Parts: sequence; structure tokens; C-alpha cells
Amino acid sequence: MSRLRFEAPASDWLEALPLGDGLLGAMCFGDPLRPRLALNHTTGWSGGPNPSGASATAEHAPPVSVLQPLRDAVTRGDHAEADRLARLFQEGDVATFLPLAELTLVGSEPEVEAEAEAPLDARSAAPMERVLDLATALHTARGAELTHETFVSADSGVLVHRIVGAAQRRRAFRPVLTSPLRVDDQASTADGVRMLLRFPTDADDGVLTWAPDAPSVSAAIAVRLVHGADASLLALAVVTDFDGPLSAPHGRTDELMRAASARVDDALDAGWEALRTAHTTRHRDLWTRTVLDLPVADPSRTVPAAIDRGDPVELTQLQFDVGRYLLITAARPGGLPPSLQGLWNAEIAPPWRSNYTTNINTEMNHWAAAVTGLPECVAPLLDHLEALAVTGAATAERVFGARGWLSHHNSDAWAHTGASGVGEDSPSWSFWPFGGVWLTLTVCDLLDVGLLGGADRTRLARVVAGCVAWVLDWLVEGDDGQLTTRPSTSPENEFPLPDGGLGALASGSTMDLELTRQILERSRELSPHGEDAERVDAALARLPEGLPLTEDGVVREWGDGERSADPHHRHVSHLVGVYPGTRSLTERERSAVARTLEQRGDDSTGWSLMWKACLWARLGRGDKVGDLMALSRRPATAEVGFAHRGGLYPNLFAAHPPFQIDANLAFPAVLAESLMQSHRGRVELLPALPPDLPNGRIRGLVARPGILVDLEWAEGRVVSWDERRLGDPPGLR
Repeated sequence: MSRLRFEAPASDWLEALPLGDGLLGAMCFGDPLRPRLALNHTTGWSGGPNPSGASATAEHAPPVSVLQPLRDAVTRGDHAEADRLARLFQEGDVATFLPLAELTLVGSEPEVEAEAEAPLDARSAAPMERVLDLATALHTARGAELTHETFVSADSGVLVHRIVGAAQRRRAFRPVLTSPLRVDDQASTADGVRMLLRFPTDADDGVLTWAPDAPSVSAAIAVRLVHGADASLLALAVVTDFDGPLSAPHGRTDELMRAASARVDDALDAGWEALRTAHTTRHRDLWTRTVLDLPVADPSRTVPAAIDRGDPVELTQLQFDVGRYLLITAARPGGLPPSLQGLWNAEIAPPWRSNYTTNINTEMNHWAAAVTGLPECVAPLLDHLEALAVTGAATAERVFGARGWLSHHNSDAWAHTGASGVGEDSPSWSFWPFGGVWLTLTVCDLLDVGLLGGADRTRLARVVAGCVAWVLDWLVEGDDGQLTTRPSTSPENEFPLPDGGLGALASGSTMDLELTRQILERSRELSPHGEDAERVDAALARLPEGLPLTEDGVVREWGDGERSADPHHRHVSHLVGVYPGTRSLTERERSAVARTLEQRGDDSTGWSLMWKACLWARLGRGDKVGDLMALSRRPATAEVGFAHRGGLYPNLFAAHPPFQIDANLAFPAVLAESLMQSHRGRVELLPALPPDLPNGRIRGLVARPGILVDLEWAEGRVVSWDERRLGDPPGLR
């Protein structure tokens, strides 16, 4: 089932199929008569660097003296004043991840182009199929006379497209590039096209602007198509002047075009067979680390037929394979972390700017990496954390007068760390300075399973030390003498006020304190004799023990006893210590977590379904995991009245809705947690097996503290299993 097969070209972007190498992404529409590829590049963001941490609207940022009045307002319960003061911390919005260009292959002769220009539903019913082979990252579109094959090669840094069949000579395809960006230069030759593009300095609600004196990213695209007797071969390369989050794009556009053209020439000289062999070898090395094999009745079934049939075994296999494929192709060393849409975005006004949303989504994008043996896919995140530590240190000092570094709820390619908004947005989401803590803990997960060592461990230790310095300075003493956080939010949630309004700012949200404990414990592990070691030990001794519970037996969300205004809220932030954390639970706490999840309800956004499923798996409830998996695979295009209803689009992209990649990338983590857990100091097999998956086998799950696990089960019981030690972890660079 490692193939996605369709019997018609894609009619829109959510039917197209993704390719990528962590840098260059392409959505393949699969029309043999008019091939079309929508292109993205991981560095294709608006704006430019800001190492100081201050945004263009920094006049909204307060002096440090505003912090204590804000804390005082929270302490005395003056929610209106607390809300007003918190809005002063907002510093403007993050950059936007944008589409790069679109490549179309058109015929040179008008008479052969007539059929290609006809609407898809008006064409003759000639046999056709398009297939994405997830195991090789190769897209194939076959028509009556032509076969098109496409891949993106991490080895050569090019997109490669081959056209096979007698009709390729008659049609004499030529490449055409279009882009929503500013075109600074363009040239066409008999066999190709070159284009120099400029990303905007700002992209506000789809309005792209270019400030004359502000830096922005330039991108050079080079394309050549060489016709042969039996086949035509195209190579496309993209080179940008993005030089990391902290450096201004260098602007030497002649160098960019020469580099892109050289890559294309080298690829064409190497030829199809050599390029494909190198590409598939590298991809398979990652793909085969973990392999799921479920008893699928008809592996040749098309994706639409599989969705219509709704068989849980078939769709679980597809979702697991698609999730790992998307992680491998979206996140590779040398690139940036996957955004809300991964490496693929079609909109100049994408939802939430297709940014890094760090109160769940960016972390969730990486959950499957450790347990399915893909540490390389976390490499961009560790690189990005090192940049956040620079800009976040400026933010910590300038805004809060604190040491160390921090990052708020939204970030971007330029390592934005301040609170987003322009003084007009709700503190319920904008004021949450624990994004850096949670991102750092996400990379720490690789330590537990033995996939991070050597120089990478040292790099992470430095990041953790800065993160901990900020946390120690942020903690305050509560009325009970314990340490707490103030002001404190539970991301994106609010509580009712006596006057009928809503509040978001309180003290000691459970999420804040759970993340605080986790990062301090990591500091003990990584830097037991570090500069703050004594303060770390003292702080851990003064943090609350156990999960805080209400009198009616649910997990408390805020420290002052506030209750959620929306009991079915999509975020379950107060359960972060249970998953992805590894908190040990008493029976009373386990019951409270279950009751909290029951109160939240099942149905929600795609990513929320995945988080709840992981939590239910930790509680050993395979029945609930199965229920949430079923909700995640509904057709996302169905007419429904529920605004936050997850599901799958025709190409198996996951819905928030709209499309967000987090639920795709998290699905392998959900299934892995159902099949194997190791957070309690031992390997546990089938702890939460969904009832509709009674038979199957999986190879290569990674358990703590560095164990590879192979497992086969039948009728819901373990048939055989094997474990072996991991070797030395590979370096992330």
C-alpha cells in the first residue's frame, strides 16, 4: 500500500500529489497532455532577518516596567487591566510562507494542444493513471501515448522530469514558468527558461508589497528540457539567497542564476538512470527504517475507492505511510522545519500565514520522527532553535528584563520570537512565551531513544541552558510559597468572568508548569554541573507535585481554579505532561485525564484528533484511539455544520480544516503509541491496539533507551517480537 493511485488528473491543488527533498517541493497534477507542477521552496518566506528581536511595530512593546503592573493586575483579579497591559507586548505579525512558481509543459504545435486545453471532463475517456510511489518518492502519470515520471533529488538539488513515448516528439513540449512573485528577470531559449524572482517584504492578507530599502529573498529558477528519440528529460533547479534566519539575503542574483543553471546542466549530463538510482537509494534509506504491513485486501485500489470503501485497515496503512513520506520529503538537513502546510502551499494568503505555530502544531509535526527512526527530519528544527536562541535572547532582555531566551506562539523563517499581534489581538493566544521551551523539549525526545549524540547533544545542551535561564527568571512565588508563572495562559483558551466576559490571563497554568518541570529535568540531565544547576534543583523542589485536579475530578487548566469557557475546546494543553510528556500517573490522575478527555469530546480539528488519540493511547484505551482515527479519515469536503471537523482531502492531505499537515505527520506517532510504548521504563507491546486492527506487523519502531522493536500480532495478541540495540546515532548535519 505504499502507492497512491488515481485514474484521472488532479482538477485542483488538493487532488495533486506532493514531492520534495526538504528544500524544493512540488505538487504534481498528473495530466499527461499538459503536465503541471506547483512549486515551493523551504526558504520562500516574506520579509527578512531581525536579529535584535524587535519587530517593525516594536512601539507596541512595553518597557520592562510594565511587567510588574501586569502581574499585579492578575493577582488582584483585574482582568480588564491585565488584558490591556498584555496587549502592549504585541509586536506585529510573522512572515508568510509563499508559493514560488508553477511549471507547465505545453506543446509547440497548436493542433496537438487543442486536446490539452479542453476541460478534463470534456476529453475522450482514454485510459490514464497517476501514481505516487511513497517508497521511492517517484510520481508517474501514464496516458494512452505518454508516460511522465517526476522526482525531486536531494543528491543533485534538482527536480527531474522524464517524458517517454512516441508522442513526446510530436508534441514537442516546452517549459513555461509563471509566478505570483515579482519577476526581476526572465529569459527563454529553445530548450528552457530562466527566471529571477523576488519574495515580498510583506504579505498581508494576500497583498504582496516590496519596500525599496528592505531585504527580501531572491530565487533563481533554471529549467532545461532536452528532447531525445525515445524520451525527453527536464531538470529544474531553484537557488535562493536565504542565508539563515539571522543573515540578510546577499542579493547577488547573478550568482544564484549561475548556480541554478550549473545544477541543471550537471543533472542532464548525469542522465535519468544515474539520477533516479541516487535519489531512490537515499529515500529508501529513510523510508525503510520503519515498515508497517497490515493485511490490506486490495493493494491496487485507487485512493478514491479506498476512501469511499472506508476500510479502517486499508486507510490506516495509507495514513501511516503518507505521514512518514511527508515527513521525509518535507524535513531534511539543510532546510527549514515544516510549516503549517509542510513544504507545500498554494496560497499567497495561506491560513495563519503558513507559519510555525508553536503551541502545538510545530511540535506535533515532529512527534513521529523519534519513534519511527527519522532523526534527520528533526535536524532543521535543531538548527532553527539555535537561531531562536539568538533572537529570543534579545526578546527576553528587551521585553521582560530576563536572561536566557524565549519564543512566543508564532514564529517564522526569520526566527521571530515576540508576541504576535499589533495590540489588538487576544492574549489568549498571543501571550504565551513557552513556545521555545516546548520546541526544545521536542528535540530532547531524540535523546530518550538514542538518536542524538556527540556534537548534536552538545548543541542541544546549549539551547536548553538558555531556555532554562529564562524559565528560572520567569518563575515567581505564589501565595502558597511554591513557584508559579504569572501572567499565565492556557493556549488559545479562555475562562468566563463574573461580568459575563472572557478572560485568558491567570497564574500557573498547568501547561506552563508541566513544561517548566520537563525543561528543568532536561537541564539536570544535560548540564548537571551547569551555571544554573543549583537554581534548577531548588526550583524543582518548589514546583507543585502531581497533576492538579478539581474537586469534580478533572485536570485543572489554570492555577487559580478557572474553568474553560468552552469545555469542548480543541486544545488539551493541560495534558501535555501525559503526552508527549512522560509523566507517571496515579490511578486517580489517570481517571482525571480520562474524564478530562471525555469532557473535551472526540470531534475536533485534525491535529486535535491526533493529540487526543495519543493521550488515549497512553491510557491504554485502544477503543478510543480507533474512534479518533475513524474521525480523522472522513472526507474533508463533506458539507458539515461543525467548524472544526478533521478529515482527509482527496490527495490524503489532512484537514484542520483547511489543510494543515500536522495531523498527517502525527498519525504515525498515534499508531506507534498504540502498538508500542516505552515511557515507563520497559517496552510494552499492544498497549492500546484499536479493535479494527486485529492483525499486522511492524518493523523498526524505536523504543527508549535505544531499542529497535519488530512486532507481529494476530487476533489482537502478540505473535512474535524482537528487539535489538541501536547503533551510534547519525549526526544531524
